[in-house]
Amino acid sequence: MFTMSSFTIVLLLPTMIFPLPSHPLALLHLPYTSSDRILPTIEFSQPAIISVLSFITSHPTSLLPLLAYALLGGLGQLFIFETIQHFGSLTLVMVTVTRKLFTMLLSVIVFNHTLTAGQWAGVGVVFGGIGVEAGMKRREMMRRTKRD
Repeated sequence: MFTMSSFTIVLLLPTMIFPLPSHPLALLHLPYTSSDRILPTIEFSQPAIISVLSFITSHPTSLLPLLAYALLGGLGQLFIFETIQHFGSLTLVMVTVTRKLFTMLLSVIVFNHTLTAGQWAGVGVVFGGIGVEAGMKRREMMRRTKRD
């Protein structure tokens, strides 16, 4: 987890501090003058950190939600890594798929969204898969209990 976070900082910090080209493909077209045309010069935007600080100073009430979002995002990553470490990646996949399924169903109920027949079939397949996996785990636990 530390290595991944460090790599993310090393990768993204320069993009926050240094000015970036206004268009990513502009670096491919170096400025030169031809008899036919004049290619535009490369223009750089201001560093992203300046935009961020400008936004926070002009909207100070946004700081608390941003900090909460960062804190909860980090906490979520801790839960993901702990789940992988203690229960394995298969359990993590089951938890995240189940969470996404219930979020989608909550959206259907709360916001009165509609699903097509194929989408309902997909919901059924996901619920079926969760049920099959839960049944397999229960059977395995019963076998272990009988052995002990």
